[in-house]
Amino acid sequence: MIDYDGRNWLDIVTRVRGSVLPRLLPRALFGGALGGVAAWAWDHHQLRVAPIAHTMIGVALGLLLVFRTNAELTRTIDALRKQGVITETQQLVMDQNLGVMTDALTGCERILRTPVPFAYAQHIKLFVILFCYTAPFTMSDAMGWYTPLAATLLCIALFGVDEIGVEIEDPFGRDPNDLPLDAMADLLEKTTIAVVSA
Repeated sequence: MIDYDGRNWLDIVTRVRGSVLPRLLPRALFGGALGGVAAWAWDHHQLRVAPIAHTMIGVALGLLLVFRTNAELTRTIDALRKQGVITETQQLVMDQNLGVMTDALTGCERILRTPVPFAYAQHIKLFVILFCYTAPFTMSDAMGWYTPLAATLLCIALFGVDEIGVEIEDPFGRDPNDLPLDAMADLLEKTTIAVVSA
């Protein structure tokens, strides 16, 4: 897990480790290139797509992305709760501790082994792709040659929310955004040794 100061905006936005931006860049640049095509098509042929479909799809897409993020955050919070279920009182009786630790491990296994359903992940990705890669053609008449920039930013925003959902889908492991399990285990070990030796 990455330690950071939430008040230091500059450090947060310029840090690459733990960011999903490197994984988004190819998709965002492709969206920007489509923005260039859309701007050229508008400039030379007044070709555009009516924005009404994007208005309707955008609301549904926003809800889907929020639901996905909430589901993944709920899983992460569950994981944090499972890691913190052992209190000092419970540590006094080792048999109870073993039971609680087994329950915590079982809960963590359940979190790890219960993926987001494929149909849900596929549906979100299809609509994000459809929305992002057709949006430049709906904005080219209003944005002109700023369409590539707007399309790139749109792709970063929407693909980013989905990629963050993927990132927090598995909170265990050694990735930069995973839970600090080694630090938690070290604290648990120190606390257990202190209780046993007292």
